[in-house]
Amino acid sequence: MRSSKSFTNLFQLEPYHEQPALQISTPAAPKTGNPNKRRYVQLVTNTGVRRLLIPESRVTVSSAGVVDWEVMNRIKHDVKQYINPEPKYEKALRVLEEKEHQALASDQRKQELARCARRCKTAGTGREKIQAMEDFQRDNLLISRAIELQREREDEMKLCNSLLLMSKCQTIRDAQVAEKTLIAKELRAVELDLDRIMEEDRVKAIAVQDKLREEEEMKKRHQFESLTKQMTLNKQLRDMAVCAVEQERQRMRQIEERRKQELENERKEKLIEQERRKKEIDETNQELKRIKEEEKEQEVMLNSKIQNILKVKLAAEERQANEKRQIQLLRDKEFARLEKERKRNDVTAQAQYEIKCRKVQEECDREWRRRELEEVRRRNKMASELNQCRRQQEEHKQLCQARELERMRELENTLEQQRREAEEKEKEKEIRRKQKMLNYRRNLQKLMEDKRSQKQKQNEDNLEDGRKMREEQKNRIEGLKTSIERKIVEVRNQKVPEKYLKEVEKQLQKQLMKIKI
Repeated sequence: MRSSKSFTNLFQLEPYHEQPALQISTPAAPKTGNPNKRRYVQLVTNTGVRRLLIPESRVTVSSAGVVDWEVMNRIKHDVKQYINPEPKYEKALRVLEEKEHQALASDQRKQELARCARRCKTAGTGREKIQAMEDFQRDNLLISRAIELQREREDEMKLCNSLLLMSKCQTIRDAQVAEKTLIAKELRAVELDLDRIMEEDRVKAIAVQDKLREEEEMKKRHQFESLTKQMTLNKQLRDMAVCAVEQERQRMRQIEERRKQELENERKEKLIEQERRKKEIDETNQELKRIKEEEKEQEVMLNSKIQNILKVKLAAEERQANEKRQIQLLRDKEFARLEKERKRNDVTAQAQYEIKCRKVQEECDREWRRRELEEVRRRNKMASELNQCRRQQEEHKQLCQARELERMRELENTLEQQRREAEEKEKEKEIRRKQKMLNYRRNLQKLMEDKRSQKQKQNEDNLEDGRKMREEQKNRIEGLKTSIERKIVEVRNQKVPEKYLKEVEKQLQKQLMKIKI
């Protein structure tokens, strides 16, 4: 141990670490490349992987023996047995359990002493006195033992016990360190033997790898020849497949040309048919457009007349009816004229369709006028209902205003009454507060007198307690010194080195000097 370490650091025991067992990994196959490059082999242990350098010189196979696995396991078992750190922790646990048992035994002895004291007071003459004397001596012995056990619970005694225990542990540790050094030397010798065995295995592995490499090259040459033959055959098959594909492509091209010619003929026929239908549709659209323009003009005229009719009131309904009859007569005349024209000309499907459209338009006009009349009646009815609702709202508003005025008057009366009641309560509260302050002053004066007398009595008691505590502390220190000296003598008899005991005495002396008397 280094002399520069303090005593506290001296007893901070470092945990032992078990020497890792060796595990030899199979040497890797050497890589082909630069022969002068350094090569390594990996050694797997419990603490990691070590890389060992392979010597550059030619390795010769020696006749060194191989370590048996049973011998290796026995060495590992002996190492664990010598450097196992668990017993010192088990011993510390046993010490704590013994202290707990001693504390329980001390309580039982105190109860026994109390019973013996009562027996001595009631003892008679003769044999009873002799028995009482023996009991008294035994009680004194038990009392001294109880005091000793009680002293063991003190912090200073605990410190003393811990320091002495650490000194013993340090002594054991020194012996273990020496044993560990010896074991390390033996393991180093075993490691050198294992390195030699590994080198022999590596040389054998290199020879095996060379043989495997030659077999692999032979296999690759056979594979290359078979692949060359297969490639030639595949090329011939591809040429045949290309010829077949080209013939099939030529045949498909001819079929595609014939199909395109047929599609072109069909397209021309469709264009001719579409042109003919387009002309017919244009003629029909022109005729329909002309008819729609006439109907649109008539509809515009009808819409303007209907808008004028809606602007007047109910008194203009007869005039509106006359206008409608005139419009109906005009429309009937127009229909009659068209009917005559239709009879003079050949009846076609288009003329029938126009007549049907006019009838549908007429029905729509009648329906629209009916809805307009209903809308006018509905608006008139809604206006009358709205006027009635407004009158009801005005009446309800006047009623609510009257109720609000009545409520405000009642609220003002209530607030005035509450204000008067609050003033009366405030006056009563002020009177009670003054009376309470007067009573509080009287009680406070009485309490101050009681405190003064109680404090004086407490000071006298504290002086007496301090004198007793100083006496007890002095006796306690003397007892601690005696017990510590006795324990140090016992440990010295157990052949603990003197340097550890001197350091323990120094630490305990400093601890006792800190105690205030």
